[in-house]
Parts: sequence; C-alpha cells; structure tokens
Amino acid sequence: MNLALATDPVLACVFATQTDNPATASASDREQMLGYWRGLFQIWSNVHRQHLNGTVDPMIYASVEREIRSYAGQFSVGAATNRIEARRRLMFWAWQSEKFQFSEDFSTFVDGLINANTSARRAEDQTVVQGASTDGMPQPGQVTAGPCRG
Repeated sequence: MNLALATDPVLACVFATQTDNPATASASDREQMLGYWRGLFQIWSNVHRQHLNGTVDPMIYASVEREIRSYAGQFSVGAATNRIEARRRLMFWAWQSEKFQFSEDFSTFVDGLINANTSARRAEDQTVVQGASTDGMPQPGQVTAGPCRG
C-alpha cells in the first residue's frame, strides 16, 4: 500500500493536502483516500483472521498489529510524530466510513484498540507541540514541493 503512495503523485498529493479534515476534501479525493484505506484494512483483516486461525507467522502478525496499534493511537509519546498523527486522523475517518465491510471479530478488535486509548491519546496529544515537526516532514496540509505545489 505504501508503494501506491510512493508511485502515484496524485494519490500522494491527496494525502499530503487532506490530513487536517479529510471529510472536507473533494468527492474524488475522499474516494481515493477511502480506497487506499479499504485496501489496507483488507490486508489487516486478512492477517488478523489468519492469526485467529493460527496460520500466520507470529512475527508477521506482530508487525501488522503494531502498525494497527500505531494508527489507533497506541504509541509512546517519543514516537508521536506528525506523520503518525496525520495517518491516525485519516485512519479514524476512513474506519468510521468503511468498518461495516469487515468481520465482526476484526471490527471489534480495531474498535477496541481505538476505544481503549481515547484518554491515553488525549494525554499524549497534549505533549506534542502543535505546528512543530519532530521528523522533518511537512505539517499536515503543508506542501513544500512536487506536483501538489500550486
């Protein structure tokens, strides 16, 4: 899925400019973002099902689970970069729109991660200095170069 962002300048542009409030994006931009997230949710759901069935390598599952937990808000303050925060906002938005398509066990798993960390996320969010990049990446909505620059 990251390959899609890395090789499609239009999709990358959509993600670079719509992280503050994806619900306000154009209909075509919303569909592109939802399509990307649907694909990622499908991968996560598949790996989760294989984990429940005992048919996936534990190291692969641990990696996927860590990615899900990162976007669901379960990361340490030291890891709270603007890129993760932007992806977290997009994931929440897309999950609310698309979760009806997934199995009850996967939906319960993801919803549980999100709900269990609501207060923890609020505490962590207060420690991140607004507007300061901790990783040298542009801030949400800030376009510095490339095809998005208008």
